[in-house]
Amino acid sequence: MEILLDTNAVQPSPKTKYTEATIRETPSELREGWTKTASSKEFTFSVDETSLLTVQHCSTSAILPPGLELITYTLVFAPGKPVKKTVNLTVCSSEGGKWVFP
Repeated sequence: MEILLDTNAVQPSPKTKYTEATIRETPSELREGWTKTASSKEFTFSVDETSLLTVQHCSTSAILPPGLELITYTLVFAPGKPVKKTVNLTVCSSEGGKWVFP
């Protein structure tokens, strides 16, 4: 799973901010003129149902010029029984942004 964050929409602040992002099931393609480089930004993540879902961070890249961050995760969903439940993935930036994905 890849998450594309518009980090330009989030300014460092002591308050929690939410912004929209895109969750993709396949690797994203760069538009003409955009470049993908390693990112120096730091993100932490968590899920609220660790018994249902395990998340492993793979990589973080910067997409320029629009100033987007591409975070790639591996998700392991193995509940062992049928379930119908919403699981939230929370991604936090060291600069103060917070994104929640149900």
